[in-house]
This record gives sequence, structure tokens and C-alpha cells, in this order.
Amino acid sequence: MDKTNLTMLTDFYELTMANGYFQNGLKDKQVYFDMFFRKVPDNGGFAIMAGV
Repeated sequence: MDKTNLTMLTDFYELTMANGYFQNGLKDKQVYFDMFFRKVPDNGGFAIMAGV
């Protein structure tokens, strides 16, 4: 059984949205958060996403 702690893989936006669902009686509704980009700009080797 994998016991990896995934707590730090969330951000404030996801917590805010979860709180909104909870306060509106939708606490048991399953929702998804997605993000993507097509390619790394300027032929860089990595990308940094902030404020998402």
C-alpha cells in the first residue's frame, strides 16, 4: 500500500474551491482541477506555474 503524503500537491485555489462547494451543500460532489500547456516556451527545459 502506497502511503505517500500528497498534502503539498494542493494549492490555495483548490482549497478555496473546495470550501465553496462545501458551503453550498455540494461536499460529496466529485470535481476535477486541470491545467496544461502545449510546450515549454523558448525551448526551455522546464516551466514554473505560480498562482494557479
